[in-house]
Amino acid sequence: MSRVDLKKRLRERFQKLPAALRSAPILIAVSSGMDSSVLASVALELREILPPLHFAHVNYHLRIPDSDHEEAFLREWARRERIPIFVKSLRPQRRQGNLQAWARAERLQFFAGIVKRRFKNHGQVWLAHHQRDQAETILSRILRGAGLQGIAGMQILENYRGLSLFRPWLDVPHEAIEIYVRAHSLKFHQDKSNDSDIYLRNRIRRRVLPLLSKENPNVEEVLYILGAWSREAHEALEILGKAWLARRRGPPKELKLAALRREPRALAAVILELWLHQQTGSEQSWKEVLPRLLQAWESPLPPQEIWLKNCYRLNLQAGRLLLRRAARKNFRSS
Repeated sequence: MSRVDLKKRLRERFQKLPAALRSAPILIAVSSGMDSSVLASVALELREILPPLHFAHVNYHLRIPDSDHEEAFLREWARRERIPIFVKSLRPQRRQGNLQAWARAERLQFFAGIVKRRFKNHGQVWLAHHQRDQAETILSRILRGAGLQGIAGMQILENYRGLSLFRPWLDVPHEAIEIYVRAHSLKFHQDKSNDSDIYLRNRIRRRVLPLLSKENPNVEEVLYILGAWSREAHEALEILGKAWLARRRGPPKELKLAALRREPRALAAVILELWLHQQTGSEQSWKEVLPRLLQAWESPLPPQEIWLKNCYRLNLQAGRLLLRRAARKNFRSS
């Protein structure tokens, strides 16, 4: 495998960012693991040409005393390098539901709060996701029945609810990060939970990808390319969908199914998703809502009512979709 110059790759990717981000303070998400430690180390090598650097760490207290040792390690590193560090302490025993989803939501909320309060909404978050992470993400979403947008995986530059997330090494093989660690004798902490098969992502990394790599040693790169193609296909459908909605006539909260049935099913699905998002201003439960709407696209159905998030009510009647806002006291979930 050819070596990847991580310093050069980071510099080139940074220089291609929008001008506003190239002057925005940088918040590096650090866990003390290998990947984020390498990202922080390379960023420190380039600090003379970068905006001010900051570390951000979330201590979930899931692996006592390891979690506290990792926090201390990062605080000491930040002190040596004279880098400001923000740390959030959480107690997961009070949480409910999926642990990883909860942790991700808390982490992003923490980052967004720093960017808003400390950087006046002018900042960026750097994440250390690499090609293997992308392959794991895409495989997990395929297994869950995701569509094109889901299979596209993560983005190198993503706007997540107003928060700029930058993944400069998303196409970099994990082996390149391991080579950097050996070449620089970089210290990091090993998260023992990565050795557990409790989580789907771990099972994919430890069991599924090694099996697939026996059939194709470049499977991680192939999955990355699949994600890129899926994103391009979905973006093309979105362009067509937005043009379709811009041409249509009639009340904005009404959609005639007869016109929609003239379009291919994949485009119809994107049009419905765009229309609902435009009119409700919120992320709806597409996995639950869209299949029911596509049934109406395929063939006439009897009148029915679907309740959406934010107190919206969607009525199917007389070949039309009618969107109405309900009083909160009358709201009920589908």
